[in-house]
Amino acid sequence: MAGWNTYKKRSFQSILVALIIVVLVNFLATKQFYRWDLTKEKRYTLTPSTKALLKDLDRQINVTVYLDGKDLPAGIKKLRNSTRELLNEFRALSGGFIDYEFVDIYKIEDAAVREQLEEDLVKVGIYPTNLNVTETSGSSKKLLYPGAVFSNDERSIGIQILENQMTFNTQDVLNNSYNFLEFKLANTVKKLLQDRQYRIGILEGNGEVNTARITDLGQHLATQDFFIKRINLSKQSLFGVNNKPDVLIIPKPTEAFSEAAKFEIDQYIMSGGKVLWMIDKVVADLDSFKVAPQFLAIERDLNLDDQLFRYGVRLNSDLVQDLYCNPIPVTEDIGGGQSQTNLYPWVFHPVITMKDEHPITKNIDPVALEFAGSIDTIKAPNVEKTVLLSTSEYTRISKAPVPLDLGIARVDPLPEYFQLQDIPVAVLLEGQFRSLYDNRLTKDFIQRLLEVDEEFVNESVLTKQIVISDGDIGVNDIDVSGVPLPLGYYKFTKQTFANRDFLMNCIEYLLDDHGLISARNKETQMQLLDKKKVLEKKGLWQVMNIGVPIIFMFIIGGWIRWRRNRKYVI
Repeated sequence: MAGWNTYKKRSFQSILVALIIVVLVNFLATKQFYRWDLTKEKRYTLTPSTKALLKDLDRQINVTVYLDGKDLPAGIKKLRNSTRELLNEFRALSGGFIDYEFVDIYKIEDAAVREQLEEDLVKVGIYPTNLNVTETSGSSKKLLYPGAVFSNDERSIGIQILENQMTFNTQDVLNNSYNFLEFKLANTVKKLLQDRQYRIGILEGNGEVNTARITDLGQHLATQDFFIKRINLSKQSLFGVNNKPDVLIIPKPTEAFSEAAKFEIDQYIMSGGKVLWMIDKVVADLDSFKVAPQFLAIERDLNLDDQLFRYGVRLNSDLVQDLYCNPIPVTEDIGGGQSQTNLYPWVFHPVITMKDEHPITKNIDPVALEFAGSIDTIKAPNVEKTVLLSTSEYTRISKAPVPLDLGIARVDPLPEYFQLQDIPVAVLLEGQFRSLYDNRLTKDFIQRLLEVDEEFVNESVLTKQIVISDGDIGVNDIDVSGVPLPLGYYKFTKQTFANRDFLMNCIEYLLDDHGLISARNKETQMQLLDKKKVLEKKGLWQVMNIGVPIIFMFIIGGWIRWRRNRKYVI
């Protein structure tokens, strides 16, 4: 009997110790988040730059995620769960400075409040996605706002979590959405940590596109908490800390630059400024066909050749032609005084698919160009060049002047004439640039420096530039009522290309001094269950999930009972 009491006492002590351990582990788990990443591709490991950013966080940031609701498709549920897990890690590494909540907008009973929320989400760049939702009564359509709003005491920024990609299948869209998630979250946190908004300068005064034709890019930049400022170098200056934008965009100039303007841009770059050049080297526009069925595309003198050459690229006076292209409408006479309009491939409007694994271009839809030219990279000390966009393997080049005729579109292009491939049309330049005016300072430039109390800099600090040989890449069309269309929308086929995504990635890369954009290079696959197999073997798995644990408990219980009887029963 004494042995039995001793056994009960020891059992009680063991149970008590186990309970204390469980309670302690759970308490520590609430205070400290950690997980072991055993995946081959290190799916759950944050990049060092993200970790450093979060560990230095010193202010509260609240995140409201609208990727929630009942009866969601399996892929959306998995993306939601992945977002929650990532935010858990963000909260742990930040020491609790990041807090979040998930919201199902359809639980908001007041219709007026819900509609106002939906309008507010669109204003911050979170657009609805139409989903097929399976319910007990059948399937139905449901609008989901798959995004998140980050906010602190001063401002709010919205991000789209689910990618909107037309040329990728559903599985690839989900994979890309997950792969880009860390960068989007970390980059938004970084913006909220800035004491001020990033300033984007859009150059004007040299015949650049008017405000209406660059509206969509400007509006999207504004939703991402960028401050947009138009800069005319004949009236304003890039000298002075308060005048310098973080990125200077030069969108499709049509008039030659003065040496004074070039000098300011040069010294802006030498002081660490970043520039996004969108340049048409040849005068060619589809609207010219409204005047005549043919015209001559001639070279445009912008007086920028020597400057870009010094920085490491040469824009050639030519037009690339690509068999992978968009069509244009051509009106044809069919007799009897009647005509009809048909779409024909127009090789001067190339469609560029992404080949490089650079963070700017990784896993984005094709980009549409119009009358783009070729770019040569030039040897420049301490400058690294990376081709971001290039043509297909079926390309040819026509040197300016180029005769253009609508009749060209009606003739099937012969592949044997398109023997060139991978012609660069967008190049990233990174490094230390030499000033165009090194050993070329004039009295006027010296006087200008004295006026603004600046010193001449002949070599830049580490900085970046991107040169694109198509000014139209950032230009949006306007509908008949004067409303700007989305950037990348091709009105003849009603297809939207990734021009906006590409340019936004360019700007984010130019501004990224923390290396956060490297998180876009993650390669993970979200594995979804095969619905057909799930339905076929549903009963088997239910039996296994319920029966196997019960059988296992009986086996363990029987073994414990047998061991106890053998030890204590006489």
